[in-house]
Amino acid sequence: MARFAYSFSLACCPAIILVCACSAPAPVTQTGFTVKVKNETSRHEIFSVFLLPEEETEIEVLQSEVECTANAEAGTLRAIGRNHWSFRAPATSGDFVVQINAPSTSKRMPLNVFVMVPFTKIKDEYLQGYRIGTYPNKPLRGQSAYATPAGFIKVTESNQDILLTPHFQLKQFLCKQESAYPKFVALHERLLLALEFILQKVQAEGYKVNTFGFISGYRTPYYNATIENTPNSRHVYGDAADIFIDANLDGKMDDLNRDGAINERDVRLFFDLVDELSEAEEFKPFTGGLGLYKRTAAHEGFVHVDTRGAKTRW
Repeated sequence: MARFAYSFSLACCPAIILVCACSAPAPVTQTGFTVKVKNETSRHEIFSVFLLPEEETEIEVLQSEVECTANAEAGTLRAIGRNHWSFRAPATSGDFVVQINAPSTSKRMPLNVFVMVPFTKIKDEYLQGYRIGTYPNKPLRGQSAYATPAGFIKVTESNQDILLTPHFQLKQFLCKQESAYPKFVALHERLLLALEFILQKVQAEGYKVNTFGFISGYRTPYYNATIENTPNSRHVYGDAADIFIDANLDGKMDDLNRDGAINERDVRLFFDLVDELSEAEEFKPFTGGLGLYKRTAAHEGFVHVDTRGAKTRW
């Protein structure tokens, strides 16, 4: 059974940060109300947003009959309507919590806020000692999806275990290049929601898994070049993940069809499940790429998912 360590801050409100003490976060129920932030909507008990220093956004609880409150550990939070707030991030990078509460129902949602280090802080391919590399000078075919990331989440030994959503931790998205801390990650909120949606489908199909195994999350352009991948890989833009079902936590795809072997048929089963899911109306906000990768000497096979905004299959 998963255990969580809670830390409380009395700076301006009771705040809660959940840190998983095991390798796979346990299932967490939904809040019962929907929160909209940065044009994304979440019903999860935990959600995360990524902002630039002093960036402003709105936080709103949708379709709720109950009165909600919100308190922020840092930044400026201002009510602009019922269950509706304007939030301005602090001027310095870091991570903290905006706590959203529904007092009459005792429901709450910790909204993790990560104030990123701006892209402009990269100097000679490095960001605070961490090698990022070089992004293409112009977006591919002028598409906004290939614009350089606005900023990067600073990952430290103390914050890497934070749950971004109920089943996915910050460290799962780290680039695999070797380096000391701090490390940096580009990540989209929409990818987190897509992964939660896919995981829910996988669980509904009877697979007893609390998170996915990751072959790859974010990749710096530097690392991406060392593995000879295309410079316009979605991984360098922070909206892609190479994942597999790993209920027994042995670091490889499970024998999903229970035929006694782990091979392309298991990867195909996972791929087909996600492909079928992608046709659902609820999945439309997460439209993107889906790829099947067979077993190699380095891995047992996996499925690539991204939220680029256009349906692509390979």
